[in-house]
Amino acid sequence: MDKKSNLVEGVEAWCVIDNSFISTKLGTALLWFIVSFIVVLVVLYITKPVIVMKKDDNGEIKDEVDFVKIFMGGTIVGIIIGIIGFILKGKCKC
Repeated sequence: MDKKSNLVEGVEAWCVIDNSFISTKLGTALLWFIVSFIVVLVVLYITKPVIVMKKDDNGEIKDEVDFVKIFMGGTIVGIIIGIIGFILKGKCKC
């Protein structure tokens, strides 16, 4: 009964991340950047705060989303969270 099934062995092999790129500090930072970037893009697009709305020539707010502002916001937040993930991975003994 000590023999594991092929499914259990496959799952265990899949879950092991010993020396892969994601287990490094840079990989962790990249992963957190990508995840937070996508989440911020979706949140800003759905909520449509005033800061990401387009303005007309008179300075009045239109009912359109400015994708450049959303992209810049996602990038800035992603970089900050990526740096935090990089620092925390350096402190972690995982």
